[in-house]
Amino acid sequence: MRAVLLDRALSHLRHLDGLRQIILTVTASNLAASSLYKSRGFEVFGLECDALFINGNYFDEEHLVLRLVGEKSD
Repeated sequence: MRAVLLDRALSHLRHLDGLRQIILTVTASNLAASSLYKSRGFEVFGLECDALFINGNYFDEEHLVLRLVGEKSD
């Protein structure tokens, strides 16, 4: 279900005039989410160590980008 929602969102975003890239973050330990984003073309451009502090624990975040410039329009 998550993949379907992501695919629909990306399809919509690809049709917005002037949108050049999509940037998001994902907790580095969330392998399922990271794999899903990467399978849709997102690339890691940075790692922010100890970005989140929740219930006494620190979590790293991956920064990902999907560049839309140069993609063919549907």
